[in-house]
Amino acid sequence: MNEATLGRLSSKSDKTVARAKVTGRFVSTATPGGTVSPRARQAVEAIAEGREQRELADRKIRRGIFALHDAGWSQRDIAKQAGISQPEVSRRLKRRALESRSVEPREVILQRAAGQITTKQMLEQLRSMPLTAKTPGRRGAYDGAATATGTAKQLVNALQQGLLTEAEYEQLRITRRAG
Repeated sequence: MNEATLGRLSSKSDKTVARAKVTGRFVSTATPGGTVSPRARQAVEAIAEGREQRELADRKIRRGIFALHDAGWSQRDIAKQAGISQPEVSRRLKRRALESRSVEPREVILQRAAGQITTKQMLEQLRSMPLTAKTPGRRGAYDGAATATGTAKQLVNALQQGLLTEAEYEQLRITRRAG
């Protein structure tokens, strides 16, 4: 969630709740007296921002693993470079069939949330992507490979997590229906 999205919310406590939704669970930042703790609010925002950045970094690492494997590197050397174990490299390579080779809607949305692209750039990229309504089977991986198809569900999830506003979601939905 970026500052533009937070700025659209009416109060600081709304912003804190929105950030908390991004973290996947509600975190109360109120003290027993009913006031919002600035320290807790900052902590929730830091966690949300860190999760967004971590997910983007994990995607880059996965693509790097695939590129090094294609270049003929051994799994052991890839593991040293990526800072993970050789068995983990092996698992990620086995899941490669589930991994999208192109940028996905979630990644574009996270780039905007991390401030790497503007809202306009995000919307343009999302409009140009082919989206399907089908999600992959149950054999997905914890590291995101299960969500690596360009599904419309990623847009719905981003809306629910506060990464897309309702107006942005509707713009994308209407554009897709008209196209």
